[in-house]
This record gives sequence, C-alpha cells and structure tokens, in this order.
Amino acid sequence: MARATIPVKLKIEADAQTARAIRAGLATDQAAGELAELIRTTTGAYLGTLADGEFTLQVEISVTPLGKRPGPRQGQPPPPVVSGDPPELVIYDHELDRVIDTIKVGGREWAAWLEIDGRSFRYESRAGTFTASKNRGRWYARRRIDGKLRKVYLGTAESVTARKLWEAAHRLSQLELPKE
Repeated sequence: MARATIPVKLKIEADAQTARAIRAGLATDQAAGELAELIRTTTGAYLGTLADGEFTLQVEISVTPLGKRPGPRQGQPPPPVVSGDPPELVIYDHELDRVIDTIKVGGREWAAWLEIDGRSFRYESRAGTFTASKNRGRWYARRRIDGKLRKVYLGTAESVTARKLWEAAHRLSQLELPKE
C-alpha cells in the first residue's frame, strides 16, 4: 500500500514577548523535533482510519507575534485598522476570519503595539483616511493624492495619539483637489 503524506501546519500567535520565547525554544532541533512528535502523536488519534505506517505527517511550525504581518503587497492581508469614536485598533486574522484583538488608541498597550509589533495600520475617520507606517522607529501618515504620495509626520510610538491621527487625516484631506 502506498504511504500518504499529510501536511500539518501549526500556526502559533502570541504577544511579542511570548512569540520570541517560543521561537527561541524551537531554535534547537531537539525542541522542534519534540513538538513535531507531540503533534504526530496527538494527530494520529484523529487519523484512526489510517493504520500506523500508512502515513507520515509533514509538520510545519510558524510563530508570529499578534498582528505582525507583512503588508498588503503580493497577496498579503491588509494592515490592521484604526477607526471608531473613541478610536481603537482592530487586529483581524484573515486566515481565521476573526478579530484577534482590539487596542484603544492612547494608552500603554497602544504605545507598546506601535513600538514592538506594529509596522503599519490603516486609519479611517470622518476627518479622512490614510495608511500609517513605521520607518526607523518613527511613524508617518501616507496617502496618495492626485498620483503623488503625500506624508505627514506622526512621531514616535509614545506621541501617536488619537488627536494626532485625526489632525493628520484632516491635513491630508485638505491636500485633495475638489472633484468636478
């Protein structure tokens, strides 16, 4: 009888500190091998229709901090969105099709996300919209207007407030030419 290969992907998402610890723990071949064996043993119970030796599990493990994703290029999911009144960041997992976390703009958790996990986010309000991104530890609001990329400096993680986001959106919307 031919042997089947069953791919198993384990995706672990955790806060940035826990994700770093998990990655460090899996850095050794022994630790990764032990986790893969645990997955094989556990999954084997669910694959009872196949006898031992009839299949091999191909285990792939990836560990990422919550909300840490590549940008929307090359088929990647869009960045998290800041919206609402009061504004909050919504981190959405497009693979699982559910909200992972929400963070109110302005406190320690917001500043920590901007500093550690955040690379970009989309801001949407009545004042306007833009995409914010981090470059060398500083945040910028960017929006393409009439074919030109415009940007407004937002500051470091500690200084990005709800008011500053609203003002940047308003300022960028003032640069837009009225439609005729």
